[in-house]
Amino acid sequence: MTTIKIPLTIDIVAEQLKQIQQIEGVTEVRVTDDNQLIVVAENDESGVISQVLDKINDFDAGLSVTASDFPVEKLTCGGCAASAERLLNNQPGVVTASVKFPTKSAKIYYLQNKTTPLKLKVALEQLGYDLKI
Repeated sequence: MTTIKIPLTIDIVAEQLKQIQQIEGVTEVRVTDDNQLIVVAENDESGVISQVLDKINDFDAGLSVTASDFPVEKLTCGGCAASAERLLNNQPGVVTASVKFPTKSAKIYYLQNKTTPLKLKVALEQLGYDLKI
């Protein structure tokens, strides 16, 4: 499962939520009390995240999400990758992040106006890992 968190600058109406819900692979769509859009998808193998972000961008043109792949050094096991992924997913401005131990890499979708690769690197260093930017 992949969870996407996006702080909204506009109000999303029921019809727009329905359009997101109809994207193949999306299992849940909701707006939180603090105006964050939460989308849960089965996985990202068919580009679900990109489709969701494109749809949201149709509604909120000010959304500026960047998707980047980064090498992650000092991972020694799958548990390390899971810890790094949890930490990244809880950083302000991160829409969603996936860390893979076999490839020692991270795919991170983030809001350019809320965070930077350097901030994410510093956060990962607190766990002893190194995000190569």
